[in-house]
Amino acid sequence: MERLLGPHGRAQRVRKPYVLDEPGKASAEFIEDVVTYLQQDDTPAMGLWDELEALSRQLAQGLGAEQWACSMELCTQTLGRSGEVRVHCHLFLWKGEGKMYMHGPGRAQLRGSVPHKVQNMEQMRCRQRRASAGLCYLLMPKLGLIMSVGSQEAHSDFEVSGQWVMRAVAQGKMTHDDARREFMRIGKGIARFLQDLKVQQELQKQFELDIVVQERRWNERQGQHRFKRIEAVEDWKRENFRKFDPPPRKTLLVLDGPSRTGKTQFSLALWGVGRCLQINCCTMGDTPTLHGFDWKKHDCILWDECSPSLVCNNRLLFQHPVAPVDVGHSPTGQHVVRHFLNNCVSIACSNRWASDLMHLSHEQGAWLEANTVVIRVDEPLWEVRPVLPV
Repeated sequence: MERLLGPHGRAQRVRKPYVLDEPGKASAEFIEDVVTYLQQDDTPAMGLWDELEALSRQLAQGLGAEQWACSMELCTQTLGRSGEVRVHCHLFLWKGEGKMYMHGPGRAQLRGSVPHKVQNMEQMRCRQRRASAGLCYLLMPKLGLIMSVGSQEAHSDFEVSGQWVMRAVAQGKMTHDDARREFMRIGKGIARFLQDLKVQQELQKQFELDIVVQERRWNERQGQHRFKRIEAVEDWKRENFRKFDPPPRKTLLVLDGPSRTGKTQFSLALWGVGRCLQINCCTMGDTPTLHGFDWKKHDCILWDECSPSLVCNNRLLFQHPVAPVDVGHSPTGQHVVRHFLNNCVSIACSNRWASDLMHLSHEQGAWLEANTVVIRVDEPLWEVRPVLPV
């Protein structure tokens, strides 16, 4: 398979009818809009396509190729990085018996550009299947495809493998909607491939969400205030968090105070990025869940908006014992999950810890007093930066 790259493929003064939504990334909708513009008859891309198709037919006939295909595609990476419109020209030639001799790259030049021969074709036992893979790569509805033509048509003249479609989706060269239509035309193994496609789509969404969250957290840390040093917190951390000699039973740190005093951000800043698992306890009730907890990764569990009753009804969990703890008990025990919590500690943030404590029994209050370190927060926990004189 030959790939033609050169100055002819770069549009220096192409009118850009659309603007990138996010720098460094081109969405599928934006790519489709640019492709629709390039498919107009008066664009330089159509003149280049006419030359590519004529050259492909001439080479296929002159070299005795039994099957051939050519395509012109938009370079989505260049479009996402700089907004520049650049196209790639691809040519695939296949001969069943014997070899094809080009006798130098000059014969396949397009506007002075020498083709680049791709050597990483799939190693398949069947030559016909390898030819089908090459034809499918150029003719399948890939993201950014402008024009394509070939001696055979996919699905009717040669069989398309669902693995080729899944590979194109994983590489970001095909949308999920186009992949579903391809699986519908393939027919064989459609249920399995649709399930694989669904899993891949969910993983891709989660991966993209993780990138967005990391960027937002990084921007937040850049503009974040420096937090105060509280000796009571440092003493609690020094006593309870010891990686190589952890205590068999730990106490809970409680930050009690009004909202917007920085309790949550202060707790997260004690451990660093990714080392603290934040759990929202507003609607949890008295049955805790630890979804996403990793005993090798997390050093702290932050129970945001935690209530005293939640701690009293799950005493073993908040003690972080040496033995594993079962979480999620029910009459049938169907959803019980076992966690090892001795490598980490817990911090509870609350706006009404003292008032909720009054509704508990004397025994519960005595246990909480013995197993918690409560710090009252009435003022912001961050340091106020001095205002420099103008």
